[in-house]
Amino acid sequence: LAAAIKASEIQVGHLNGRDKTPIQALKRLKTFRKQPVIKAKFGILDRVVDDLTTLGYIGEQINKKLAYLISISRKLKRPLSGIIVSSSGAGKTGLMMAVAQLTPEEDKLLLSRLTPQALFHFPKDALVEKLIVVDERNGSSMADYSIRTMQTSNVLTIAQPKTKDEEGGVRSIKVKSAYMESTTSEDINAENASRCFVMHLDESAKATGAILEAQRRAKTRSALDSTGELVHWHHGHQRALKSLPVEIPYVEQLTFPQHRVSFRREQEKFLGLIEASALLHQHERDTTEGVVKASIEDYRIAHELYSAVFKEVQCEVSRKASALLEVMSAEGVVVFTMRQALSLTGWPYSTTHRVIKELLQYEYLKQDGQKKGRHAKT
Repeated sequence: LAAAIKASEIQVGHLNGRDKTPIQALKRLKTFRKQPVIKAKFGILDRVVDDLTTLGYIGEQINKKLAYLISISRKLKRPLSGIIVSSSGAGKTGLMMAVAQLTPEEDKLLLSRLTPQALFHFPKDALVEKLIVVDERNGSSMADYSIRTMQTSNVLTIAQPKTKDEEGGVRSIKVKSAYMESTTSEDINAENASRCFVMHLDESAKATGAILEAQRRAKTRSALDSTGELVHWHHGHQRALKSLPVEIPYVEQLTFPQHRVSFRREQEKFLGLIEASALLHQHERDTTEGVVKASIEDYRIAHELYSAVFKEVQCEVSRKASALLEVMSAEGVVVFTMRQALSLTGWPYSTTHRVIKELLQYEYLKQDGQKKGRHAKT
């Protein structure tokens, strides 16, 4: 396996110390994406993409696979988490609900809101091997501390006074759950982002056209008749998965970037993807010793999915900020007004204003003092 990794030249370590700036890292990442050896044979995950499309969720192939593996990770010792980011109405909740639809009823918890103490008061083992989905970030923000503790340690402990309904003292509850939420804000708390995969949705006109067509097609009789069987298949497959530990035989041959403290958690997330893939494909892996042995294919799957989010981790500005710079660069624009930015991007005023403010803060733009509202790219 180690020889196969070296021969394929797809080690994550190739995206490390030589990249002195985010732009260098992005260029290197684009180079790796051109290498055909990276392409993985997803198998079950390819079916996931097709089945979610049948359920009416169009596009987002990488995010579909990533969200599905997050759901599967509830059976791991350290489950994964994800935050889906998009504008209002772009489909972030739809992706979570579609993945939840493929998850057995007894293994999921769909919530609109979490209060600060809610997770502490669930019955014993009620939050073990569960997929927890919160519709919107606004519904989970008050419970940030307990969610982060759950993601880090899988145990919540609270000291409480004695009341009429509950005994006082110290109470602990095991919380071993995968977690997903969505938000319209690109300004995600760094402590939350470091524990989650941040998934951005495609908001292009082409993607919108495909979604509109699918919405119409979903109302046909054939579409209504095709969903029950595929949902039943996924429920059966997931119920058949055993919660086995996962061994990565080649893990000592892997390397990871070292120039940021945040990469300590990023590597854990990357290895978690390998484990989730191995667990999902356990019927095709070696489990003779009661342990699932991850194959090189699990590495390739994790690498392809992680590569899609790696540039977001490397870049110091948000995705939309990068997009604005790319648009201006492609159009050869050096000096522009707010109205020009609105015209070129098609974004709402509030979004464009926020992005320009962010780029000014990081000194990617500077404001022209001679004419109000005019900005110059540095």
